[in-house]
Amino acid sequence: MHDRRWRAWPKRRATCCCWICRWVTTSASLPLPRLRAECPGMRVIVLSSLAEDLYAERALKSGAYGFVSKSALTASLLDAVDTVLAGRVYVSPAMRESLLRRVGGPAPARPDLSPRELEVLRLVAAGRSTREIADTLNRSVKTIETHKQALKVKLGADSPAQLVRMALQWTGEAR
Repeated sequence: MHDRRWRAWPKRRATCCCWICRWVTTSASLPLPRLRAECPGMRVIVLSSLAEDLYAERALKSGAYGFVSKSALTASLLDAVDTVLAGRVYVSPAMRESLLRRVGGPAPARPDLSPRELEVLRLVAAGRSTREIADTLNRSVKTIETHKQALKVKLGADSPAQLVRMALQWTGEAR
């Protein structure tokens, strides 16, 4: 091995083991819960030839601290051991991004709304009728209806009720 990090591991007094896995079809097929019950301090890294994008999440849900593909470079395995010994969970950078996108993905882009449309949207979220919004903004009912129609198009609302729900989400007043 060209990397000398492995020499420092015995000094850390943490237990880490790499488990070579031939198949992971379900969480139940992994003996990790039993292993963790018998050795509570054990930090397991699953080393598998199976596709990481399909099986890493299953292994992690079963109690693994890491998942490394057998096709990964030695440095990746060393990084995984260092990460797990530090008390963190390890997945490859590509898998990390995939998991983050699936769990919380980037927020969808918001359409640009004019200041007047934002005012109308805020009042819709507050439960005001078209007449009340018109009176509040000193505009005609027809003008407010035009703004509400433009908001429905920009926000992709199919009905007035859906516009109200989207207005609540947009303004952060949804509970």
